[in-house]
Amino acid sequence: MISPVVPLIASSLVNDWGKLKLTEDEEHVLDADDSTSNSLDSHIALCLVGKLLTKATFNVEALKGTLRNAWRPANDYALNEGPWAFDGSVLLLKQMHGLEQPSEMTFIKIKACDLLMKKKTYEFDESMASKFGDFVDVDEEDILAPSKYLKFRADVDITKPLRCGMMVNVKGVPKWVGFKYVKLPDFCYGCGKLGHVWKGCPGFALEMDESDLQYGSWMRGSPIR
Repeated sequence: MISPVVPLIASSLVNDWGKLKLTEDEEHVLDADDSTSNSLDSHIALCLVGKLLTKATFNVEALKGTLRNAWRPANDYALNEGPWAFDGSVLLLKQMHGLEQPSEMTFIKIKACDLLMKKKTYEFDESMASKFGDFVDVDEEDILAPSKYLKFRADVDITKPLRCGMMVNVKGVPKWVGFKYVKLPDFCYGCGKLGHVWKGCPGFALEMDESDLQYGSWMRGSPIR
């Protein structure tokens, strides 16, 4: 069974620690080796880290209770069927390994569109995923299916704009492969980032016509739960 989600607290103090002027005591570096107890390793293997994309306060206990009810199926249901929604905000999840800080973890599933049939392979999918970050897995059913789509999961830096696609060199001819994001929540059509919408984006003027924006609802692969 999967343990309750671990709340991710991303404070400005933690994120901006490099700007602090450290005291002599604070500059001391503690060596963290890889040794852990078997019981701790077993506990970590049952944990997920979650990031709720919202600027509003929320009830952590209510979140845990809702997720326990939704995730009653065993195995990897909670991890593979996301992202999930809580109180109108998206919840992103990732499995913990124990040697990463929760604030460093990124998440998301991507669908490559209009892909050349000869390039619907595990190896090519892994190459595409590497442009986002660490490759996680590929939907093997898509590889054999007579479809122009191929879904894969990769660690994506959600602090950066979503990629609309990428150019693929086919025998010297550049071809565009577009990306859709599975169960993509609301995001900014202006800057392409998750966590806010276009009308709340500080970097874009509201008088712009939505048709002139680079991003849009067409980047959604399927509705969020």
